[in-house]
Amino acid sequence: MVQQLSLFNYVGKTFKFKILKINKVRRSIIISRRNLLEFEKKIFKEKLLKRLKIGTLCYGYIKNITNYGIFVDINGIDGLLHFTDISWGRTSRKVKFHVGVKIKVLIIGIDVLKERISLGLKHLLKNP
Repeated sequence: MVQQLSLFNYVGKTFKFKILKINKVRRSIIISRRNLLEFEKKIFKEKLLKRLKIGTLCYGYIKNITNYGIFVDINGIDGLLHFTDISWGRTSRKVKFHVGVKIKVLIIGIDVLKERISLGLKHLLKNP
């Protein structure tokens, strides 16, 4: 079922926008909601990356499974759980994980500049 958008859905509601351009001669203004949302998301990511520490246990949802690892969404930031960090033994590429499943992982690396988080699952278990 497709939801139809109508101007009546927005009448009477208040929104925040970022001003992109003001033309006083033509008495016009150009605003953008997308730019504001992207800016707020960037600030949120920066704060979250500063708050996260290596060795922190956290929960996330599996977002994507690739041939080299699993991408996990942790509060809006993608972390990579590499296949070598899933188990102490050999890990089959046909792992038992599915997209959308909530898993508990350990943060083993953070790159603030590239906004990347490395995750580990085997570190929660004792090394045989």
